Amino acid sequence: MLNGSFSARRLLGLLVLTAVAVGITYFRQSTEDVALLKSGDDQPQKAYLLGVRLSQYDRKGLLSNRTEADSLTLYPNRPSVLLNPVFIGYRQLQPNWQVKSEQGLLYANDRLRLKPNVAAELYRIEGSTAIDFFTDELVFSRSDKQLNAPGLVHFRSNGLVAKSRGMSIDLASPHEVHLKSDVNVVYATH
Repeated sequence: MLNGSFSARRLLGLLVLTAVAVGITYFRQSTEDVALLKSGDDQPQKAYLLGVRLSQYDRKGLLSNRTEADSLTLYPNRPSVLLNPVFIGYRQLQPNWQVKSEQGLLYANDRLRLKPNVAAELYRIEGSTAIDFFTDELVFSRSDKQLNAPGLVHFRSNGLVAKSRGMSIDLASPHEVHLKSDVNVVYATH
């Protein structure tokens, strides 16, 4: 039992300090966090993760792909949002391809839409870069291992510089790149 004014003041001070600490803990959010919460259709987020790193393995237990992102926001009935995602695919324990962008939308049907400023590298098994490409939007389907870019795509590969409107790549095959339309290719010899 508390008695006297000193103990009451001490309890009041402790309650004020506790309330301030709880307020700082629960209401301290960066402007980026607030923007994420307000984006879209005002649906509350289900979870928010910082510093995401996910490794996935194939049936043999070998590293299949790795995903890294600054943050991941999960929503109950709309796509999850990744900020600054990087995806790395592996073949024979070597990096086989890498794709990064400013934002990614992960849909429930295992489809990923990246935009803007998408940069990708497809490697040879030895690790040297085979193809670099840049676009503003890229759609990746994990189920059929397809990369599709609906807009303008710029390519570089061993002296070859190209651009096209639309592109698709089958990651399961030996990197077949299909250019859709308005294709322009320049080969520079040194």
